[in-house]
Amino acid sequence: MKELTSLEDCFAEGKLQTVSPSEEKARASLRAARDNLHEAEEAGKAGLLRAATNSTYVAIFHAARAILFRDGIREKSHFCIEQYLQTYVTSGTLELK
Repeated sequence: MKELTSLEDCFAEGKLQTVSPSEEKARASLRAARDNLHEAEEAGKAGLLRAATNSTYVAIFHAARAILFRDGIREKSHFCIEQYLQTYVTSGTLELK
């Protein structure tokens, strides 16, 4: 397998695949993101910083997957999720702060 360096590579290598869009899966991923964010907050309050960090990462991952599910994209690579979301940043429809 070649090294992934672009969005095009992600599709060419099957790390991103076009599927039927699913609002149901997108909503489920948003619920998972919300639940994990709540767990992160609780872990942080308890001083469990590693658990808080892990739950925050999973929350971000599920929030990103919600966008992909809505758009009809299935992912097999965290790098490729980043590459896909970059198209929103580039187009100005998603701002990074």
